[in-house]
Amino acid sequence: MEQYTFVRDLYRTAENNLLKMQYDNRLQTDCISELNNICQVWAPYFSELVGEELTPQVGWACVDLPDAKIHMHKLHPDIKVQVQIPLTVAITKGLEYAFCTNSEVNNSSIDDHKPLAPVDQDDCEYVKHLSRSAIVYKNSPRTFNGMMNTIPLDTVRETLWLNYT
Repeated sequence: MEQYTFVRDLYRTAENNLLKMQYDNRLQTDCISELNNICQVWAPYFSELVGEELTPQVGWACVDLPDAKIHMHKLHPDIKVQVQIPLTVAITKGLEYAFCTNSEVNNSSIDDHKPLAPVDQDDCEYVKHLSRSAIVYKNSPRTFNGMMNTIPLDTVRETLWLNYT
């Protein structure tokens, strides 16, 4: 809980606000040492969890504002594991993260980072964005992932992201 509060205070307090608009309706911190240190501290735990040695790459926090959407994309191949840690307190509908389960789409020659990759709603597995939880995503096989729906009005999606190689 102490680390959770520390991360939120990095961008929620006025004197510390490190958020910058990176994409439409998405605010992100830079890859600052405090968040990279958290990424490093948790590396042994996630290494044990996924069963392979992980090296910390980068950590950042993101606040997705109403109407924002993380387009379906694939992670860079050098990322072995990505961890999403919700920083919200309340459980809110509509913040689910989608992972494409259609092997034909995932194995196609579509540009990995092309916005709005052609993924159907029914071709996805959805993971809820729950407080006091984490999504640990092993990037093998590489699949399209992101959000099939935009953030609902009067809602924000706050997430700590940790990447490991």
